[in-house]
Amino acid sequence: MQTNPCILNPWKISKKLAKDNSVKNLERFLNFFNRASKGNFYMVNYYEKKLIVGVSNAPTFCGYSKDIIEKDGLNFYKRILKRKEWNWLKEMSTEAYNVFFRFPESQRQNLEFNYDLIAETTTKERVVLHHRLVPYQLCENGNMWLGLCFVSISFFFRPSCEARIVNHQTFETYEFIDNKFILSDIKSLTSDETLLLNYLTKGMMTKEIVELLNISESTVMRKKNIIFEKLGVKSSHAAVMKAAKFGII
Repeated sequence: MQTNPCILNPWKISKKLAKDNSVKNLERFLNFFNRASKGNFYMVNYYEKKLIVGVSNAPTFCGYSKDIIEKDGLNFYKRILKRKEWNWLKEMSTEAYNVFFRFPESQRQNLEFNYDLIAETTTKERVVLHHRLVPYQLCENGNMWLGLCFVSISFFFRPSCEARIVNHQTFETYEFIDNKFILSDIKSLTSDETLLLNYLTKGMMTKEIVELLNISESTVMRKKNIIFEKLGVKSSHAAVMKAAKFGII
């Protein structure tokens, strides 16, 4: 993937920074994350255009081995995406970098890049891979050096790729529409609201949530109404569907 036009030059990576974030240290760190989450975390090294993975789980990497993923680097996605999706990913990545550098350096690590890719496995099965990527380590001059990404298979199939950027400091959300990230009217949820929304996703009733969280029924209803208002919906079902679309759950 060509990222040079979106990267500030020259790169400034001190010897100490490079030592602290060596591949060996990162792989050990990712190994623990993957074992604990039963998912797939990997690190993107934008300077060397490499992917660093811990223990690779076949479903979320479409059946390919750790060796192939690391050998391909960022071009691994060219292996699992059709041409249309690959071109979309390149365009989205370019615009995402442009948005990234529009933020002051002090705010860049508050951003989350959230995107769904329609990929193809080694058995030719079409799956939606949900990605949540955050800046893990910036260079001394503010470049995105290392990005920590969690990838999972989405249970909600999409007809096309989708992307959004969330600023976790201001709770602003940007949608990728017509090759541009546009500020959305969707407001980010707090951790408590996200937890409640996850219970709604499981089809839990208000009384069940009251017992589980040990809060009053009126508190649950109030929090639900806040969620509905933030997402611009009027029902639990609509909230779950919209939250899934935007990668909130």
